[in-house]
Amino acid sequence: VEHCNLRCANCDHSSPMMPTRSLSPDEILADLTALANVARVREIRLTGGEPLLHPALADCVRAARSSGLSRSVSLVTNGTLLDRMADSVWSNIDGIWVSLYPDVQYNIDWQGVQAQADRYGAWIWKKTRPTMEENQVCFPHRNSAFVQFVHDMCVIHDRNAYCTVRNGRVYKCQRAAFMQSRLEAIGIDDC
Repeated sequence: VEHCNLRCANCDHSSPMMPTRSLSPDEILADLTALANVARVREIRLTGGEPLLHPALADCVRAARSSGLSRSVSLVTNGTLLDRMADSVWSNIDGIWVSLYPDVQYNIDWQGVQAQADRYGAWIWKKTRPTMEENQVCFPHRNSAFVQFVHDMCVIHDRNAYCTVRNGRVYKCQRAAFMQSRLEAIGIDDC
């Protein structure tokens, strides 16, 4: 999904600006299978928006796993919906990346979540983010330090060999994958 249940102003994936949209498991399978014809990756991370909002998440996880792109499939989540994650998702993932954001009220039973993870042999990685980084371009910038910071964030992802697959394309920077939609949402459509 590209939408989220949170409204973080500096979301890397522009989720607060994105319409409610869920890729079908067939779309995920087609994109990842096409990529698997030319590459293998260490891990497929299903992200969003908030992936736990997807109505057919278990089928999406199975599609990612069957694509042949990687042996490892994980979810990246804000954690607010972990207590609702179906056994059919738990049984098909290797792990969960949980980002805990400032100013969000979490009511997570971490012992229960860890028990589910243990039951299915999945790992959980939690990171508390004390601030939201300002790393999105919402208007033309003349501040070279800010532009350099945004570039450096992309370089970090490049150095770690991250990429984002969206609409049949592979992007080396997750911000780039959503930039045209983000700029159009704020009235800049000549990009």
